[in-house]
Parts: sequence; structure tokens; C-alpha cells
Amino acid sequence: MYTDDWNKKFLKKFFDTHYVFRTNSFPWQLFNKENGRKKPTTNEHVRVEYMFAETGFFNEMIKELDTSYLENLDLHTDFAHFHRQKRYVVQSHIEDNFHNPTHHSFRTYKKNYKIDFNNIDSVFPVRPERYISMLLVTHPGHTRFEASCFLKKNLDNALVYVNKEHYYDDMFTKKMKRITDIKELVESWKPLPISFENENGKKFENIIVPKEKSFFRFVFSMDKRYGLKNGTKYHEQTDCNVLKLWDYRPAVGPEEFRKKHLLHTVAYVKESINSGKGIAQIWGEKPITIYTNSDKDIKKHFENNRKKLVEFAKEIMKDRKEKGIEVKYYFHQLSKFKFDVVKIENSPDVDLISMLNDNDGFAMWIDDSIVEEINRELYEFLFFAKQDVKLSKTFDDKLWLVNCKLDEGKTWKINKEFYL
Repeated sequence: MYTDDWNKKFLKKFFDTHYVFRTNSFPWQLFNKENGRKKPTTNEHVRVEYMFAETGFFNEMIKELDTSYLENLDLHTDFAHFHRQKRYVVQSHIEDNFHNPTHHSFRTYKKNYKIDFNNIDSVFPVRPERYISMLLVTHPGHTRFEASCFLKKNLDNALVYVNKEHYYDDMFTKKMKRITDIKELVESWKPLPISFENENGKKFENIIVPKEKSFFRFVFSMDKRYGLKNGTKYHEQTDCNVLKLWDYRPAVGPEEFRKKHLLHTVAYVKESINSGKGIAQIWGEKPITIYTNSDKDIKKHFENNRKKLVEFAKEIMKDRKEKGIEVKYYFHQLSKFKFDVVKIENSPDVDLISMLNDNDGFAMWIDDSIVEEINRELYEFLFFAKQDVKLSKTFDDKLWLVNCKLDEGKTWKINKEFYL
């Protein structure tokens, strides 16, 4: 792999002053703790943000019914708070397809304090602000961290940082891989597949450039830019730099080939728009129909789930208003998001479900044994919908989301924790 003397000098200084660890299971609950969300051991606050915010699911899905809405968006604008962006990040996490690591720095204020990822309450104990025991800062990676909380699925490619001046033995109870050089470090990034046409007109598609034939740059030239110190991202609260990758390109081949970007960041906005196309139109064909073998009042169950989430959203608004913070959620589109329930005696079959639904819209299969376990607003399951995904289902086949419009397509897995 390739880098220059400037980067080598920077990385040597960085590893001299910081500990960096990699973990494949960074707890989703810590997002709530870091960001002051209510009910931090649940994901209810994040769900409210995803569904009821001005740019959340219910408002944006109505806008997306007009196909020109996504078609006319500015590809050079990155608005992470929009539903289309959050949906894409969730979809990427469902597919275990984050190209870049998330970055999390810690600092404690008691030298004997143990950070135990298996005991979330111990990480951020409830106590008056003047007795804060530790701080966590996530960036880059905030939106992906939020998506992990929404899905209740831990981050599987996280870098954890501590300034050596603030580190002590047994600071973390979890055993994590320590990163000490660039070769170990770059394993956290997946290259963007690239296409190229050579001078003879020969086309090459979806090339994966090996790490050893790539150039990496971890230092940024504009040190005075906001949020930068020592040539890279800096978390002031934890006194930590983090290793954001600023440039990632092929290091071999013709000049035009070496200009290609391997960082997924350059394709992020375009992919976030494209990944959402068609979902609103398929939903707009007919309301979601739940097919089931249950005699339980499923309609009432999901109506109650929606009511509880709305009530919690109103509780958040009231709480924030009392603290002088204006937060507004929107419920005026909810009546447009209807659903039906149909009991069937047949064993579930994807083709049968599609046929019963007239090969239109989205449908679900919910087995009687899990009805009362489901804690989600029904339309949260549409985060598992995509134009090229035929079926999303739990590992035990007790819950399905079927794209009835599509004859064949991908199959996604719904983690059981999602609906609990």
C-alpha cells in the first residue's frame, strides 16, 4: 500500500499519542446515552425522530409518491436528517454494507472507572451533571450509529479511540483488537468498485482495487478548518483526534485510473437517492395487507402501537419545551397510512401472498405466535423494503415483508430484536 512521508509522519505521531481499537460489536444503546435520548435502554426516541420529524418517514413518503421528487434532488447536497438518507443508511446496515468505520472516542474522569459494553447503565450512570464519569463522542459515524439504534443492531466496524494521557489499564472490560499501524488500520475500509475505459476503448466494470495497490491519506491540509486539529478530525470533549480517511485512490495504473475515488463518500448521496426510488409508488398501489393465521385482533394491536409512539413523541415535545428547546413532530399524514388484515388457512408461501395481494403493493405475513411481541409501528417495516428486494423475513420465518410487485429479487433478513 502507498502513502507519503507527510502521512507517515502524521500516523507515527498519532499512534504515539493515541490508543485505537477495533470492535465488531459496538452497542447501539450507546447512541442514546451519547445524545441524551429519553428511555436510553430502548430505541423509542430514535424511532420518533425517524417517523415523525418534519423530514421523517410519514412526511417524506407522501412527497416521494411524486416520482420527480427524488429525480430532481441535488446530488451534491448531503442532508443526513432527511428520510431518504436515513433509509439508505439503514438499508446499508441491513446488508452489512458500511464501507467505512465509525469513529468513537472516550474519556473518563475517574481512573478506576470501567467501561463495560455488556452493562450499558454502567457506561453512563444516571447522576447529576457535575458528577459525569465519562464522555463519548462519535464522528464521523453519527448517522450510522443512529441507524444501528433504530434497527437495534450493533455496529460491526467501529474504531474506538482514547488519548494515551487519559488511558489506564482495564479501562474497557471488552477485549478489542488494538490497531498500531496503517496496514491494520486500512482493513476497516472497503473500496468503492470502480469502472474504467482504457486508451484503447476497452471497458472494465466494478474493479476492486487491492489495498496494497492503493493510496491512503489520513491528514488534511486545512488545519484551521472547524473541527480539525493536528491535521485531522478532533473531538474536543475527549481530547482525541480520530483517523478520518480523507483520500483513497488507486496507486497504480494509467493517470486517469489513479484519479478514481475509492472512498464510498463520493457515491453516498447518489446511492441514497437511488436506493429509495420506487418504494413509495409500490406502497401507493394499495395499503399494506397483513396475512396471518391468527385470530387475535391484529388491527387493534398495531393501532395501539401507533398510538403509543405518537404519545411518546408528544411527551418528548412537552419535555423539550419545558427546557426551552423547540422540537416539533408531525402527525397529520398518519391517516393516509392504512393497512388491512386477512386471515388465511394456507401455509405461508411468497408466491401465494403476492397472488392474494393482486401482485401489487407490499404485504406481510405474521405468525400467530409473535403477534403480541411486535412493538413497532407497522410502517417501520418499510425500512426493509427496496425496489429490488422481493422478501424480507425473520430467521424463523414468522414475519415477512413481501414486495408483491416484484417477481424475483433479493432476500433480506429481519433481526428479531428489531420488532421486540
